Amino acid sequence: MDPEPIELGDCRLVLATEAHAPGLFGLLNDEAVAPWLGGTRSLEAVVAAILAEREHFEVHGFAPWVVLDDATDQVVGRGGLRWIELLGNREVELFYAVAPSRWGRGLATSLSHVALHVGFESVGLESIVAFTTEPNLASQRVQAKLGMVHEGSFERAGLPHVLTRITRDQYRATSA
Repeated sequence: MDPEPIELGDCRLVLATEAHAPGLFGLLNDEAVAPWLGGTRSLEAVVAAILAEREHFEVHGFAPWVVLDDATDQVVGRGGLRWIELLGNREVELFYAVAPSRWGRGLATSLSHVALHVGFESVGLESIVAFTTEPNLASQRVQAKLGMVHEGSFERAGLPHVLTRITRDQYRATSA
C-alpha cells in the first residue's frame, strides 16, 4: 500500500509509479538538470529506478518521492531519502532534482525539510548525508539552509564532490 501523498505548497510528494516514468524521464534528461546528476538516463533505467524505489519503500519504510504539480499533475521534481554505499559506508542519502521552471522558489529546500523530518522523526535515523558536485553552488546552499555540515570532499564518477551531513541532534537543534 502506498503512503498518503504529502502536500507541499502547490505540489504534492508521492511514491513514484510506472505511470510517472515519462515525466521523470523528462526531468532527469532536461539539459539543465542532467549534467548535475551525472548525465542522461534511458526510459528503461528510469522505470528500473522506480521499481527499485518501490522495493526500497517496502523494505525500509521510506523512499524517494516524485513531486507533482497540483494543478497539472506534471512531474516537477524528485527527491527524498535512500540507502546508498558511499566511501565504503552504508549511508542514508538526501537528494533532490527540480525542474528548471521551479528553480529559485524553495522547492528543493521544502522537499528536503520534509525528508529530514521523515528520516529523523518517523524512521529514527541517526544521520543523513548529501553530496553534490563542487560547482553546484545552488545545491550546496540548500544543504547549508538545512543545517547540514561540510564533512569533506571526494571524487565520484571522475568529478569532485562536496559531502555534507546532519545528525538527528543537529536537526532537532535547528528545528526547535
